[in-house]
Amino acid sequence: LDMKKDAIVNAVETSLTEIAKKDASRIVRSKAVETLGNLKKPAYKALFQSLLSDSSYTLSAAALLALEKIDAPAALTEAKLLSKQKMKGNLMEAVATTLIKSGDESSFDDIATAYGKMGFSQAKFNLTGVFANFLGTIKNTDKVKRGVDEIVKFRDAIPEQFGVGPVMDNFLKTIIGKKETAKKTGENVSDLQEQIDYIK
Repeated sequence: LDMKKDAIVNAVETSLTEIAKKDASRIVRSKAVETLGNLKKPAYKALFQSLLSDSSYTLSAAALLALEKIDAPAALTEAKLLSKQKMKGNLMEAVATTLIKSGDESSFDDIATAYGKMGFSQAKFNLTGVFANFLGTIKNTDKVKRGVDEIVKFRDAIPEQFGVGPVMDNFLKTIIGKKETAKKTGENVSDLQEQIDYIK
């Protein structure tokens, strides 16, 4: 379905909502939630929130990512709560994505833990650039080092034949660039230089 066309949205939106609520397959429901989430309509906030506690990690993950598109602060609150619970697979990736996108320094420990727990996946690779940008804004040196260690651990686990080592190194260089820019303000120069040296 081309959901960019109003006529198609008008024709299927009610059906999609019913599928998201009631279909026998949770995979089908999660796809309906994902499609509704892309519409970015606040009217679906309650529906998405009601599905966050579903026993299906796939469905709850779709609900969290859909919620993030219409109410990022609410999604961040929910992601913090979910990060304290047992989770795996799609839900772990959705929580990590939501936390990292928030760029909330007070959530660093949750973010770093979620990133570290993510499995060896394309999703984790896709998030690494976002995580690196986030680390570029973190002031605490120990936190920066911990985050860099997580990126390096992931980089070193990727088989060389995939050829993504240079890309991962560029993510690290992005952090250095942000720290070099921050040094120009004249604040916390010694801390910033320690972080730069550590990354190098």
